[in-house]
Amino acid sequence: VRSEDLVVGDVVLLEAGDAVPADGRLIENASLKIEEAALTGESVPVVKTEGDTLICGTILTSGYAEITAVHVGEDTKIEKIMRKSVIMLCILQKVFTFAALDEKNIGHLGGFRGSRSCGHGVIGSHVRLRI
Repeated sequence: VRSEDLVVGDVVLLEAGDAVPADGRLIENASLKIEEAALTGESVPVVKTEGDTLICGTILTSGYAEITAVHVGEDTKIEKIMRKSVIMLCILQKVFTFAALDEKNIGHLGGFRGSRSCGHGVIGSHVRLRI
């Protein structure tokens, strides 16, 4: 079953080597271990038991699992993380592009004559224009 075809409530059977196609609640398993390093940084596969949540995109390294899909498609945790990452990358690109402008270019923005002041850290960066 393709992940695009899943709906909330579907029951999915998985075995070692499979990627989890949706966020799901584990309803049955045998010797299940999941590789979650991409999400958690965990260096070894994690043992999961009935009732635990499996996250879309993680990989079964051993055992088998039966899960009930609770979040599918754009509602999965990995999709939400990716959307937030794209938004942050766009914001950072704008900050770095604007901060890279020289005084001559800033003076041409919307008729402003400007000086700029940029913070030292990415999070604390700001640009100030004076007329």
